[in-house]
Amino acid sequence: MKVLVAGATGMLGREVVKGLMAEGAEVRVLTRDAERAAGLGAAEIRVGDARKRTRIEGICDGVDAVFSCLGASVALRPSAGWRGYGAVDVPANLNLLDVARRAGVGRFVYVSAFVVPETIGLAYFAAHEEVARAVLAGEGGHVLRPTAFFSALTPYLDMARRGPVPIFGDGRARSNPIDDRDLAAVAVATTLRGGPREQSLGGAEVLSREEIAGLACDVVGRPRRFRRVAPWIARAGATMLRPLHPRMSQLVRFATEVSLRDLVAPQVGTRTLRDGFEEAARRRQADGRTA
Repeated sequence: MKVLVAGATGMLGREVVKGLMAEGAEVRVLTRDAERAAGLGAAEIRVGDARKRTRIEGICDGVDAVFSCLGASVALRPSAGWRGYGAVDVPANLNLLDVARRAGVGRFVYVSAFVVPETIGLAYFAAHEEVARAVLAGEGGHVLRPTAFFSALTPYLDMARRGPVPIFGDGRARSNPIDDRDLAAVAVATTLRGGPREQSLGGAEVLSREEIAGLACDVVGRPRRFRRVAPWIARAGATMLRPLHPRMSQLVRFATEVSLRDLVAPQVGTRTLRDGFEEAARRRQADGRTA
């Protein structure tokens, strides 16, 4: 099979590319940065910005399946991007979906997010849901709904090292984040062989938000110290940020609300978050960064 991977230079995308090639698939990647994609080993690298329809014409020609984890960054830093999730995730993925369908691609796999009724109206989830509905509206569309990736939780290591770690509310809300490699394994299987139209995916263990923060402290060798943040303060901060930095505003609100609610999906992963944190710490040390 020939597969187009969009979002290939992110942590999840890299694992999907690796998994597809291990299965013998020919991989074409769509990227905005050819230099970052050069080390992936893909058969083809196509440079283009999916937010602009004219920049990806023909990208799906000759392709059997498309895997997309395109989306605005969830990094909590202003330099990661200014535009909100609806202005990035939606046009990029809908443009790619349209190009794929016009090219006759038989399967389109999209990574959305695990949602509960209380969070579906948040900008982050609303953007993912708009794309998910479009993907599922056509034949061959599949949507993966992970709770959270391990790679998205690595900022806890930096917060733990600086300490104390901020926790919204009482820290009792539970979730089961999934290792990027466990999620990638499901993504590869679905992209190559199909499967359920929608899959909610969680990791091997269910942890409270306080336990997640505590694991980060343990891994970096710091005492478990937390700073409780009242939800109303975080929500007020998100509101004030809205006109200045839409994405940061949406991300702060997202982080607040998901920290207050249980987000537990079927357990399909095998790797633990402690293992994930320890691997991330080792990578940072190898790269010359502080663990």
